[in-house]
Amino acid sequence: MIGMSRPLDVGIGQIKTLLIKMGKLARNATKYSLDHFFKGEDVYTQVRSWSNTVQLMAEEVEDRATELIALHQPMAGDLRTLKAYIKIAYDLERYGRYAMDISETQYRLGEWKPLEEDGFRIRELSDKPLRVMDMSLAMMRPWTRR
Repeated sequence: MIGMSRPLDVGIGQIKTLLIKMGKLARNATKYSLDHFFKGEDVYTQVRSWSNTVQLMAEEVEDRATELIALHQPMAGDLRTLKAYIKIAYDLERYGRYAMDISETQYRLGEWKPLEEDGFRIRELSDKPLRVMDMSLAMMRPWTRR
């Protein structure tokens, strides 16, 4: 006998898929803006577009989660999952905004000389959020609710 999925489970799966796509886009936007920041290249228009897309995706996650709550009256475990997904979407939206802020800073600075000779390791620091995002995305992929 083939197991049947509840409509709630299908909706939660769709939100998870959307979050993974959103995470990849936010991560790529952040990396792209950082790479071009160090090259001194203006990529603000492209990064702003990606950031706006991430923001729209976050709103979609929130809307879908709210709809699932309203229509299916989920149990406690499902509610916790939906709440976590909404928080993840918000965090990814922030990364998209940070990527836009980085590219805007490059646009405002114009040409500049990296501060590494002064002992300040901007490049090293910039790798940390990318690693955090990679770990977060890796943990989302295999994660299942049960």
